[in-house]
Amino acid sequence: MNKQSHSERRQGKDFLVRLLQTASLAGWALFVAASVVFHFARPELETGLHRYWGIEAREGWNESLVFWLLGLLGLCVVMSLIGILVRRKRARRASDSNWSNIFFLLVAAGSGLALVWTGA
Repeated sequence: MNKQSHSERRQGKDFLVRLLQTASLAGWALFVAASVVFHFARPELETGLHRYWGIEAREGWNESLVFWLLGLLGLCVVMSLIGILVRRKRARRASDSNWSNIFFLLVAAGSGLALVWTGA
């Protein structure tokens, strides 16, 4: 069959493409939320101003926020993996976009999860 005579059978965005877009946006929103939680959960940096005014800085992780941070990053990883699997099943043409943002989300969330999990 000639490539030029092949007619396009797709009629716009189907359910899986919309699901991919929604999962990608939700995953990145969760990652932003995890970044905010990370800011408040991480150990505080003691500065000269802290020492001058006698303010104690927290040296360890805030355990109550670490639970939420691990959960958010875990959800990001799961959503990324689901997105990669759906995209792999759905995208078969060379003209389909590569959805590299899902891979970046997986790497960023996985790295953050490893960082927090090890307590570094």
